[in-house]
Amino acid sequence: MEMVKSFCRTDFEQALRGGWTPSSWGQRTQWCKHIVHASPSYADQIRYSNPVGLGKWLERACIDMDVRIETSTRVTAVELDDGNRATAVIVVREDSSSIRIPCDNFMLAGGPWTPAVYKTLFPSSSIQIDAATEAGDWIIFRNQNPVAKNSVAFVGLNGIVGEKLEFAGRNDGTIWVCGAKDLKGTLPPLGSRGPPDAARIAQLTGCAYRFLRVHNAGDPDAFRELEVVALGRAFRPVTLSGRPMMARVESDKLSHHNGLRADGRCGNVFLCWGHGSWGLTLGPGTGKLMSQLILGRPTDLDLSPFRIPETT
Repeated sequence: MEMVKSFCRTDFEQALRGGWTPSSWGQRTQWCKHIVHASPSYADQIRYSNPVGLGKWLERACIDMDVRIETSTRVTAVELDDGNRATAVIVVREDSSSIRIPCDNFMLAGGPWTPAVYKTLFPSSSIQIDAATEAGDWIIFRNQNPVAKNSVAFVGLNGIVGEKLEFAGRNDGTIWVCGAKDLKGTLPPLGSRGPPDAARIAQLTGCAYRFLRVHNAGDPDAFRELEVVALGRAFRPVTLSGRPMMARVESDKLSHHNGLRADGRCGNVFLCWGHGSWGLTLGPGTGKLMSQLILGRPTDLDLSPFRIPETT
């Protein structure tokens, strides 16, 4: 088993730039446990998260802070004043009703759909955001040999099979398997999921039977069928440079109209996207940085490398 990266906490700046350094996370929760790995020297530093558990924990934390989460909705328009500052968003709900929500600031963090949503909301913007395609198919199997109720484990077999192949044992009794990247997939429409690639799912299934212990103890030639809990395809938000964008959109680049009046105030529209497969890992730190940027406070990291390129 090769030494693997932390999926719960990394040195944030190095991770954003493509590197990583293990570090301690602090108080452990149900979604952040010791990772099982081959290198004991990192035993007190590596953590692994159950993404579903982490997501639920973050949702509860936001609600506890009186954050209102609107689901099954679409932002169809952003109202701008004469200085190109966002003043309100128009949201359409699932029942086709619409509401106007006043805003002091507007941040667009739409994952792989960010470029398309930005173009829809700000059609006359001088900024053209381009994205690379990166899809990944995955399967979740029932764990037939759980070692401990709350244990989690991660192993990457990239060096053995010659391409991306990852197994993650979660503390909910399942094993998540993910394979090679698909750089030619078609991003599904906003708010929908694309079907998994049948050939890639079949390949992942074969790998699962190869590397997971499915033999019956009494008969080495007999296999126990793996129970599929879920399967799917995920599209990761990836920029052409591979580096995230975390920046303010300058007012004069947001929209062009004859009545634009520069009043000296900074723009209040922000972009935050492009973290690839590191979204949950870098999400909490990214949220802190973006809040500092929006509030006009010094940021913990220099965000200039993550600005919107002049030509994107």
